[in-house]
Amino acid sequence: MLAFCKMAVVVCSTVLFIAFSNVVQGGFKAVVPALGSWIVTVEQPADTAKTGKPVKQEKKDKAVTISITDEGIRIGSEDGEKVIFELDAKKLQEKMEQIGDSLASAFDDWEFNFDNGENRFYHKDRGRDLVKFGDRLHIGKHELVRGDIVVIGDDIDVEGKVMGNVVSVFGNIDLARTAIVNGEVICVLGTLTQHDRAKVRGETVVIGESYPSFNWIFPAYGKGAFKVVSRIVMFIVSILLLGIVLAFLSDRMKKSSRYVFGSFFKSLGVGVLVFLVGSVVIAILAIILSITIIGIPIAVLLIFSFVALTLLGYFVSALALGDAVARKFNMETDSLFIRGLLGLFLLSLLGFTAALMYFNPFFFGLRVALKSIGGLVSFLALLNGVGAFVLSKGGTLPLEAKPEMTE
Repeated sequence: MLAFCKMAVVVCSTVLFIAFSNVVQGGFKAVVPALGSWIVTVEQPADTAKTGKPVKQEKKDKAVTISITDEGIRIGSEDGEKVIFELDAKKLQEKMEQIGDSLASAFDDWEFNFDNGENRFYHKDRGRDLVKFGDRLHIGKHELVRGDIVVIGDDIDVEGKVMGNVVSVFGNIDLARTAIVNGEVICVLGTLTQHDRAKVRGETVVIGESYPSFNWIFPAYGKGAFKVVSRIVMFIVSILLLGIVLAFLSDRMKKSSRYVFGSFFKSLGVGVLVFLVGSVVIAILAIILSITIIGIPIAVLLIFSFVALTLLGYFVSALALGDAVARKFNMETDSLFIRGLLGLFLLSLLGFTAALMYFNPFFFGLRVALKSIGGLVSFLALLNGVGAFVLSKGGTLPLEAKPEMTE
C-alpha cells in the first residue's frame, strides 16, 4: 500500500507540473536532485512582443518553485512567502489506505467467475487430502482441496474445487452448480446428486445406489455409531495383543504387575521419567539416524521399541488391575488372560460409556467429562505400568512383598 501511495503522489505531481508549465509557458531553470526530493524552478520568459528587447524582471516575483519530497508536493515562490499549491503526502496516504481497505472488504464478497468457474478465485485452501469417519464434510464455493476426499459413514457436499477424487462409503454425495472435480467421483451404498453445470473430469461410479445410506439406518447418530464401533475394534485388538504377549512373556508380565500397586508412586515416577525423557531422546535419535539410508531402519526400530514398551506398560497395569478386582470379589480364576481381559475392560469402560453418549446431544457435558477422566486414567495406567516394567527389569526381578499369582 505504501508503494502504491508513493506512485500516486508521483503521478499527481507530474500532472500538476505539466499543467502549471502550460499555464506559465516557462522553461526549466534547474533540476537539482537532493536526497530523495527534486526542486524544479520555472521562470516566466521576457516579454519581447512590443519593444523587441527583453524587459528587466525581478526573479523573486516571477520565479516559481515546485518541490516534491517525502512529505508531499509544494508549489510556490522561491523564497517561500507565497504558496500556490500544497499536498500533504501523509494525509493522502491515509486516504488511499482507507480506500484500499474499503475495496478489499468489497472484493471479499465478490465472486470472480470466468469460463463457468474454471478460473474462479479460491481464497481458502483446505489442504491436500481429507479423510473423515462419521462426520459430514462440506467444501464451500471458494474452497480448494488439493488432493482426495474420503468420507465413511456420512455425506459430502461440494461447492468448490477438488483436485483429486471424491469417495463416499455409506453416505451421499452432492455436487453443486459450482463444483469442480478433477478426479473421479465414487459413491458406495449411497446416492449421488450432481447439478447439470457441475464438472467432473474423471469417471462417476455409483455402487448400490438403492441401498439405504448409513445415516438412514442410524438417523443423526452416524458419528456416535462410529465412535462406539471404533472403541469395540480397539478393545478387540488390545485383547489379541494381550494374548500374544502373555503367550511369550506370561511370567515376566506377572512379576512386573506386582510393582504397580506394591510400589505405586515409585513406579509412577519412573514411568513419567521414562516416558518424557525417552520420547525426547528417541525423537532426536530418529531424526539424526534418518539422515542416512543405513540409519533409517535403526530409527524405525527405535520408534517401534518405544511404542512396544508403552504397550507392555499398559498391559502390565491392566493385569494388575484385573488381579486386584479378582481378589477383591473372590473370583475363582487363575488365568492371567482372564484377569488381563478384566483389567482392559475396566480401563476402557469410561471411554466406551462416553462414546455411547454421542447418541444423545444432551449428554455433551457428561460425555466430555467421562472422556477426559477415562483418558487420564488410561494414561496414568500406562505410565505406572511402564515404570513397573522398568523397576522389575523387564519382569526378571520379583517384588517379595507381594505373593505371586499362581498359574
